[in-house]
Amino acid sequence: MAKTLHRTAEIPYAFAKQQWSEKKSTTCYVSQGLKDVHSDPLQEHNHKWSAFSLYAGGADTTVSALMTFFLAMTLFPDVQKKAQEEIDCATGKMRLPVSADKERLPYIEAVIKETHRWHPVVPMSLPHTSNKEDMIRGYRVPKGALIMPNTWYDQTRCEKDRIC
Repeated sequence: MAKTLHRTAEIPYAFAKQQWSEKKSTTCYVSQGLKDVHSDPLQEHNHKWSAFSLYAGGADTTVSALMTFFLAMTLFPDVQKKAQEEIDCATGKMRLPVSADKERLPYIEAVIKETHRWHPVVPMSLPHTSNKEDMIRGYRVPKGALIMPNTWYDQTRCEKDRIC
């Protein structure tokens, strides 16, 4: 696994670095950072692994969300039809939607939110720590305790019980 992890960081970084040195690179995170590395091994190490983290952090989560979306569209063709109709209405069937169309795509926004609610990419979210001691539903939560939020938890109860 260590070899695979190493290759996953090294190969794309070496390629981007070569493209940058040959003045063939496009503007990206790596090419922007290479301007500041200046042959400092520690800076280069940090830059390489931060680039890897950005890629790895988005690669599997994006794929997971897209797979859930396609499954939902297969299972609920009526939702797909309604979503397509909204997009066609907003774009005139002549182009793909853009950020400026967001206000005219409330159903699409709801479909995206439901995709994430139905099958969260990270069901336990990111770890947090409590900033003060508290009592939640009869349980003592000490200051500094590690808290793993559950994204499936009922938001109404969450707000009422002050645990989010």
